[in-house]
Amino acid sequence: MHPPSPRYHRILAVGLAIAVALWAVLGRKPRSQSPAPGPTAGAPAAADRPSIVLFTLDTTRADHLGCYGFDKARTPRLDELAAAGTRFALARTTCPLTLPAHSSILTGLEPFRHGVRDNAGYRLSDANATLAELLGAAGYETAGFVAAVVLGRASGIAQGFTTFEEPRRGNVPERVYPSVRATEVNAKVFEWLAARDRSKPFFLWIHYYDAHSPYEPPPEYAMGAASPYDGEISAEDAAVGEVLDRLADERDAGRLLTIVTADHGEGLGFRGEQTHAIYVYEPLVHVPLLVRWPAKGGGDHGGSALVGAVRADPVSVVDIFPTVLDAAGVAAPLRCDGVDLARAPQPDRRVYSESLHPWLNHGWSPLYALSGAGLKYIHSTQPELYAVAPGSVEGDDLVAKRPGDVAELRGELQAFLRDHTELGTADGDGRVELDSERQAVLKRIGYVGIDSRGIPLPQPFSLDADLVRATSERLERYTKATTPGLGFTLPQAIEELQKIVEEEPSEIAVLDCLGRLLVETKRTKEAHAPLERLLKLRPGHADGWGNLGACHQIEGNYEKAIECYKTALDLDPTSPGPLVNLAIVLEHLGRKDEAAEVRKKIEAQKKQ
Repeated sequence: MHPPSPRYHRILAVGLAIAVALWAVLGRKPRSQSPAPGPTAGAPAAADRPSIVLFTLDTTRADHLGCYGFDKARTPRLDELAAAGTRFALARTTCPLTLPAHSSILTGLEPFRHGVRDNAGYRLSDANATLAELLGAAGYETAGFVAAVVLGRASGIAQGFTTFEEPRRGNVPERVYPSVRATEVNAKVFEWLAARDRSKPFFLWIHYYDAHSPYEPPPEYAMGAASPYDGEISAEDAAVGEVLDRLADERDAGRLLTIVTADHGEGLGFRGEQTHAIYVYEPLVHVPLLVRWPAKGGGDHGGSALVGAVRADPVSVVDIFPTVLDAAGVAAPLRCDGVDLARAPQPDRRVYSESLHPWLNHGWSPLYALSGAGLKYIHSTQPELYAVAPGSVEGDDLVAKRPGDVAELRGELQAFLRDHTELGTADGDGRVELDSERQAVLKRIGYVGIDSRGIPLPQPFSLDADLVRATSERLERYTKATTPGLGFTLPQAIEELQKIVEEEPSEIAVLDCLGRLLVETKRTKEAHAPLERLLKLRPGHADGWGNLGACHQIEGNYEKAIECYKTALDLDPTSPGPLVNLAIVLEHLGRKDEAAEVRKKIEAQKKQ
């Protein structure tokens, strides 16, 4: 799930300003690739090319839209778009997390090739070529508007956009990441549309976050909705319609390519996952994909032939990248993993999804899926096989009944990973890392092995057999212990977390939450063990360093607290908790000049 994450349910330490530590990814690297390719030979002049609008709807399940068969949906504008273009019935994302999935959408690469495997502690390397970069080099005006800071500039996703708007990181967060509603995103979009250079075509990317938990739709969309979640989707639907109305001139002139998709779905309780991040089951990876072609779009078919079309062949969000470039007359890099959606269907194709989140954040088995039109194989320490079809979810596990298919699909997955990896990676490991000076300081004060890249990522076909797989029982127990209001008082929650650690001593998220709660209750002697074990297992865990710093701060070990806070900020320089607490400690020690510099960063962050 995004299991009601400990990051979401942060509890402030008594007497300290331990704010929500937001995982963002950082550190710009020098570009290592050749210049972006320009227009293809014989391509039309920039002014004659179609403009492109790409909507990405965070956390939006395909089976909760009217055009995908949900009779309780109130999504008239998306349904209208589907009727005017092509609806892809079996589209899947590469990862049930926002940053990795968007990285795939904007680069056309699988996560193991662009290097972003989770939201936390990762950034999209500059070595990747993005849609915005390639289109900008070809004469397009590029603008991106995102609704949550998980996709802020620090994530690397903004590269290539001439205009890029993100929520202020200084906002008091109402969700896992500070975010704004679609209406606020649209207000910025409309300002940009009014002022844009009309001599150029544009590439406009709009991201909405409304359907992400918590589900609190505006009253006009909550009333009569099938659920609060569906009310949020209705709000997104209306926002899409408002933008398309502003683009009616381009659309009616046949000069607009419109694409709507989602980064991932939502569990809504399927097999114990309320939100997203853990599983790669259909509620999490089956996403809407709607394309309305320009008048001369749709490859050799022409736009009119694709009105109201439904494609039932497996496709992936990586296909958006080559589709956009082909419509714009821009050469796609040879290393792209996607397929132009305007080309003929490939009914026998299988597409890839993964989630390393269970391993990175819990110490559980990672999950790797290969999905076709009829069968879906999920690889882990306990492989699974399911029959799938448009609009369906996984039923009975067929592993025991169809061992031949399991062996065949296991081999296909191995070949897929090998063949695509051989194409090369822009940054096969997008985790942030600490410089040698920071590592040396931490070693001097007793912390070793702190390079965030020091722990190799798991290899799919060499997994430790002892890794447990996520189950509904395991997820439900973790959720109950880490979510306020689900039956435990704070002391009871700590006791339950301690029991889980005794049974599963490498459960990353439980160590994180337990350490944080012990700091909050000033039980710092007990907090050291889970926090230090957490950092041994995951040395790049910025939140862990921040909480260990708070532990030292409470105990009066100020120099150790300072180094822990600085380490947290090396890993996530925009994390407000360590920034505020570092300033407090420096002021307490009378180091006024240093404290003033930190305060300047805090004020600058509030203005972002």
